[in-house]
Amino acid sequence: MASIDGRNTTGEAEATGGIDRRTLFRRATGLTAGLSLAGMGIPFAGPASAQAPKPAVPALGKAYFGAYDPVYPEVTPHTGVSVPENDLENAAMLGNTFAINHCFMASFSSNFPLSRFTARWAVDLEAGRIPMLSVFAGDAYNSADLTSFGAGGFDSDVDALAQAMAAFGHPMFLRFGWEMDLSGHFSGFSTTAAKQSAYKQAFLHMHNKLVSNGATNVAMVWCPSQLAFGPNGTGVAGGYYPNDTAVDWVGVDGYARPSGSADTPDFTSLFLNANVFALQANDGAGKPLMVAETGAHRFTQQEGVTSGATAQGSWYDNVRTTLEASPRKFDNLRALVLFYLDGDNSPNPNHWRVTDPGSTPFLNSNGSAAQALKALAANSRLVWAP
Repeated sequence: MASIDGRNTTGEAEATGGIDRRTLFRRATGLTAGLSLAGMGIPFAGPASAQAPKPAVPALGKAYFGAYDPVYPEVTPHTGVSVPENDLENAAMLGNTFAINHCFMASFSSNFPLSRFTARWAVDLEAGRIPMLSVFAGDAYNSADLTSFGAGGFDSDVDALAQAMAAFGHPMFLRFGWEMDLSGHFSGFSTTAAKQSAYKQAFLHMHNKLVSNGATNVAMVWCPSQLAFGPNGTGVAGGYYPNDTAVDWVGVDGYARPSGSADTPDFTSLFLNANVFALQANDGAGKPLMVAETGAHRFTQQEGVTSGATAQGSWYDNVRTTLEASPRKFDNLRALVLFYLDGDNSPNPNHWRVTDPGSTPFLNSNGSAAQALKALAANSRLVWAP
C-alpha cells in the first residue's frame, strides 16, 4: 500500500476508508455553542415557492455541520438513510441538530426507492436540517452506466428524482457521482481522458435535468476524493470539473485511516489542496468548499479509553485547532459533514464511530474520542440547524 503523508494512493478503499461506500451498500443489500441558521438570517424552513432558493452559503469563516449517521446495528438491506436524531444529536452526545443530513441513494434500483428519501426530507425539514442526497450515475459504478447516464439512458428515473426535489421546494444538496477520480469508480474506460469526458457529460446531464424540471432549490456538489487535488491546482481534479455553471459547491472526501497511532494525516494534509482548488474556481471568484465525507478510524484497543489521548480523539482535536488557528487556512470551508458509520475492517481499517457501538447507550459518550468530537462540535465556526 503506497502512502504519501499518510494519504494512500492505491485505490478507493485505501484513500477513503478501507471499504468504499458503494461496496458497503451492495454487501448489505444482495455542544450547543454553534451558530444557528436562524441566527445567521438564512431562510430555511419557510414555505416553498415556484422559484425556491438553493441552500445559502454561510458567511466567510462559518460552516454548516452535518453527518451521515445511519442506524446501528446496520439493517439489511441497507437503506442509505441517515437518522442522526437517534445517535449523534442525542443530548448524551452532541445535543444539537445538524444543519445537513446526508443520505445515500446507491442506485436507481428498487433496493433504493425514491419514497424512502422523500419521507426523510420531510423529517429533516421539520427538524430544520438541509437534506443532502448522494446518487450514483445509474445502477453500477462502471463505464457503461456512466456513459449511458450522460446519453439519457436513465432519464425516467432522473426526471422522477428531479421532479421530487422540485416538489420538495426547499433548499437541498445533490452530490452526484462522488469520488469519480478513484480507480474503483466508473471502471472500464481505456483512458483517464475518456473517463473524465464521460463524467463531465453525465454531471451536466444531471444539472440540465434539474433545470428543466424546475428544481431551483437544489445545489449540486461536485466531489472528488482528496487524492485528486494536487498542490496549487495540480492533480486530476480539473479534468473532471464540468463547468462553473453546473457546480455550486466544490466537495471533497478524505479520511484518516492510520496504520498506527503515529500515521494519521491531519486535516490540513487531507483538505488544503481542495481548498485551494475551490478558491481558484469560477475564474478566481471561488466556490464554497464542502468536506462531504470525513472521519478518523477507531482502534479496537482504544475503544474503552476514557482519559488521555487516542489516535481518533487526537484527530478530532486537530480539526478543532485547525479551524481555530490564526491565520486561518480554511475560511472558505462552508460545510463539514461526518461519515459516521462502521464498516467491517476489511481489507483496511474503516470504523468511523467514535467508540465501540456495543458500548451503548449513545456510544460511550464519556470516551476520549467522544469528548474530542464534542469539543469540535462546540466550535463557534460550525453552523447548526435553527
